[in-house]
Amino acid sequence: MADELMYIHEEKNFLSPEECDAIIKLGNSIPTQEDKKLKTPDWIDRTGTEGEHSSHRHRNRSYIFADNDNTEMKKIWRKVETFIHATNEKIWKFNIDRMFDRAEYCPYKVGDFFAKHVDDAGGDWVNHKFPVFGCSIILNDRDEWEGGDLAFPPAEYVIGRDGQVTKHMYEGYTTDQQQGSLYLYPTAFWHEVTPITKGTRRSIVFWALSHAIGEPQEAGV
Repeated sequence: MADELMYIHEEKNFLSPEECDAIIKLGNSIPTQEDKKLKTPDWIDRTGTEGEHSSHRHRNRSYIFADNDNTEMKKIWRKVETFIHATNEKIWKFNIDRMFDRAEYCPYKVGDFFAKHVDDAGGDWVNHKFPVFGCSIILNDRDEWEGGDLAFPPAEYVIGRDGQVTKHMYEGYTTDQQQGSLYLYPTAFWHEVTPITKGTRRSIVFWALSHAIGEPQEAGV
């Protein structure tokens, strides 16, 4: 399992331009809220550095719920859920109980970013469930923004399995983020969106949840 953990699945052209446009249209119709989180001592301790930003993240977001009444979005939601389950069975074989009941539509504009983080993989996230996978899909053409890299920084991961603890060094990966591309990754991976320097980057993020993820039991740098 250790080798499979060190894996980010990329699926190019997962969504068509028309499907991407449908999500953008729906996302833009929902009022966004500013999402700005100041760093805390706990967050600084987890990352080991204060980094170059004055806050953990700054962006705008809106929620698209699984039970929305948009016919096209319902089809896309089922498509994403089916893909996550099938890919998990081929690669990781984690326990997945369900999808989180909402996805985040995120238009990142100039100056927006999300600094290096994990998705609370070691804690109780919602209804005593853990996020197992993050699933990010790029919605607009790469030529429409600059900066805003979706990156998985180099890190040493401590993995517990069958009573044994081992360390694995991940060399890092930066995605190319073409329109319609899907990136599926264990949420215990450190990941970030670097600051946008021009234009707007539009994406949507889904999560799959579990009561017990089995691996990784612990992750860090």
